[in-house]
Amino acid sequence: HTTAETIVTFQRSAQPGGIFVLVIPVVQPRPIMKLLDLRPDRALLKVDFAGYKLSLEPVPVLRTDLPESSRPDRVRPGADQYSCLDAQLFGLQNHLVRDPWVVGSCYFLDGGWTVRRVVYDEASGRLKPVSSVFKVGRKRERREGDYNCSMRFLSERYALIGDGQGGLRLVETGDRRRGDEWKGRFVFPAVDGMEAGFVVLDGRFEVAGGGERHVHAVCGSVRRTEEDGFETVLHWVKAIQEEGGSGEWKYHS
Repeated sequence: HTTAETIVTFQRSAQPGGIFVLVIPVVQPRPIMKLLDLRPDRALLKVDFAGYKLSLEPVPVLRTDLPESSRPDRVRPGADQYSCLDAQLFGLQNHLVRDPWVVGSCYFLDGGWTVRRVVYDEASGRLKPVSSVFKVGRKRERREGDYNCSMRFLSERYALIGDGQGGLRLVETGDRRRGDEWKGRFVFPAVDGMEAGFVVLDGRFEVAGGGERHVHAVCGSVRRTEEDGFETVLHWVKAIQEEGGSGEWKYHS
């Protein structure tokens, strides 16, 4: 019997009534690979394109005077925070946090841990007066080894604030286009490994089945290893709000 894949031959054996069954696979020819012509489509090319050029036009810079008490809170690395990983956490952080949901709106935390709002007025081309929207409770005074305050916007109405001392809170911002006053909704409990401080690296807000709301936060810090080296530690914490988004926020994991 012959098929496209195998040839099966039946052969009678020397013993009465015995039958040999021999299966021989048929070697199929390999498919020929399709060749693609990588010639450029000249209809899509710009004939007189001379390459990219560096623009020497000045970048607009807007300045505003801030009193000493309203200037951004800045923490310097401690004597033991000298690794490349520490330099990344301190050096790559921008104290002015842009609001991705409101064009021309930024925020920062001042030395008194007050969240300040900075808005660019497109009509006048100038900055509006700096206003305050939220006061973060301070657990203690700054000390060596702390991190800078950090902020991450999760949605049009929620944000995360880390104080650099191990505290993390969820705030409801209201309508940020109007500059509503923020309200604290939940303070994450102290988690093992996060007490010494951290920087909020990322966060996410999502609505699950039944209207249950979830908030995820990823926080990072640097610690020494047993081999006298350094390593980055990431902490992933989660809070939920049950009862269709109308209940209290609770720590999940």
